[in-house]
Formats: sequence, C-alpha cells, structure tokens
Amino acid sequence: MNPIFEKIRTLEERDDLVGEVDILIDALYQNSNQGLDAILKNKVRAWVSEIINNEITKEGVEVESYLKKLKADLLSLGDIKLVLAFEPTDSFIDRISTFFRKNIDQNMVLDISYNPGILGGCVVIYKGKYKDLSLKRIYEEEFAKIRQELFLQLSD
Repeated sequence: MNPIFEKIRTLEERDDLVGEVDILIDALYQNSNQGLDAILKNKVRAWVSEIINNEITKEGVEVESYLKKLKADLLSLGDIKLVLAFEPTDSFIDRISTFFRKNIDQNMVLDISYNPGILGGCVVIYKGKYKDLSLKRIYEEEFAKIRQELFLQLSD
C-alpha cells in the first residue's frame, strides 16, 4: 500500500491531495521534469512531496502513470459519513479513523460534519446504511414513551 494513504483520514484531506496530484500532472505537460521538481518543492505540502518523490524515484516507475493511478486510487476510496455533536480534535480524528480502518474498511476516509443538535453521540452513514447513535434519538424515544403513558393516564 502506498504510504500516502496512511496520512489521509478525511474526505477534505483526500480532496486536498487530489488537487495537489492534479497540479503535479499538469506540471508534467508544462516543463517536463523541471516543472515537476519545482512544483514538488513549492506547490505541494512537504510530506506529500517527500512521499511522491520517494515513489517516483524508484526504478521502473513511470511518473505520469504513477500520478494518474494515485489520483484514481484516491478517488476510489470509500467514505464513512460521521455526524458529531462536537468539533473533533486532530487527535480524535486519528483515533476514530484508525478504529474504522481496522474494524470496518481499510480503504476509506471520514466525511465528518458537526451538528450540535444531535446533543451527543453520533450518526454514522456507510454504504447506504444509516445508524443514529445520537442522544437526541434516545431522548426523543423516551419522551414519546412518557408522552404516550401520560396521554393514557389523562384519558382514563
């Protein structure tokens, strides 16, 4: 597996990387390898430049094919939508990404959104399956039970 995939945790990070790969592909058509070297040094993040440079300098690697395959592989990553009641820290994103990659799907990125209206917990959407694990859902279910009981008592 390409080491670059270990660094991509979220949909936003993946999209940023796809943009950088597009810039590198465009550089191939502008000034050959001189343009690519300049773009690697000046237009992409240092860790991206380091990994890509290590990969393209390996024997037998054709730069254009590598970059196009990298882009296609990035775009083929599945995503797990996660709605949280709080804005996650970088450390939390690391932990949750590691959890999902080990237990659900190694080839995925997180599509994280923030909605304080769910009160706590989270909502997970993966491959068309929806799981509401929020406190709001639990609260609404309990409130519906209590409301029904109260209605029955008042109607007697």
